[in-house]
Amino acid sequence: MRVSSFKLISGVALAGLFVGTLPFLSMPLDQETANAAARMTARWSFCWFILAWSASSLATLWPGGWRETFLRHRRAVGLSFAGAHFVHAGFFLIAIFGFGVERPLATYLGGGFVYLLIAAMAATSNDASVRWLGWKRWKLLHAIGGWAALAVFSSSYAGRIPDMPVLGVTSVGIILTAVLLRGLAWRKRRLSARAH
Repeated sequence: MRVSSFKLISGVALAGLFVGTLPFLSMPLDQETANAAARMTARWSFCWFILAWSASSLATLWPGGWRETFLRHRRAVGLSFAGAHFVHAGFFLIAIFGFGVERPLATYLGGGFVYLLIAAMAATSNDASVRWLGWKRWKLLHAIGGWAALAVFSSSYAGRIPDMPVLGVTSVGIILTAVLLRGLAWRKRRLSARAH
């Protein structure tokens, strides 16, 4: 891993930590503060997830320029998402164990499974793991993990539409745009493969 990648990953994680501590600095220490910290860090990690998840699609649809540069650094952006999302997990656990915030069992099971996938993707985001797993298995792991994380973000933001319509609609719109771009990129690659 290059030094610049390490700086990006650690910088994003530290920024997430800062974002999460803001409610504790400005509000009383209670359940709502803990929930606010968890929500804010989730939004921070969502930004990095969408960037990493869309990099290949953007470079396929509009080759060259900043899209190619962005694609070359996708691994660092993906690891930045993982770092930011584990900061979110920390604040989520503070809310549960420190302030007694209750969540449905499905949240623990589904979220726990996705965190295992994110950890596996982060641990295998290196050339040695690609060689060890083989390209197809490595690609399958990262595809399943990416779609699973997208499903959790989609469910979360769709659930926000009734009480926070601007946040919910905007976030779901970003997700749908990313899915559309991925579909268009897949179609372009398939047509290009047929042409050759």
